[in-house]
Amino acid sequence: MRLEEITPDILANILKTRPIVYIPWGALEWHGEHLPLGQDALKVEKICELIAKNVGGVIHPPIYIGHQTMQIYGMPYTLEYSGELVKKWLLNFYNN
Repeated sequence: MRLEEITPDILANILKTRPIVYIPWGALEWHGEHLPLGQDALKVEKICELIAKNVGGVIHPPIYIGHQTMQIYGMPYTLEYSGELVKKWLLNFYNN
């Protein structure tokens, strides 16, 4: 089940039986001419989907936020965020 596609009552029922939220997280960065920029989170999202089908839980929409990405090599179309911002986002997410 994808979090953005379900209603609050469905979410409440899922979390009663299997209180797990999978968060596909990856950088938005250059992977070459042959791969999408979101390759990291796209792969993780698929893995989360397969796990959720077998184990239960709900899948959060992908988070595209990276630190120490391919931008350090000058690769185009790569978004880079500070380690502090990534840490703050993660701590804020878990404290809600």
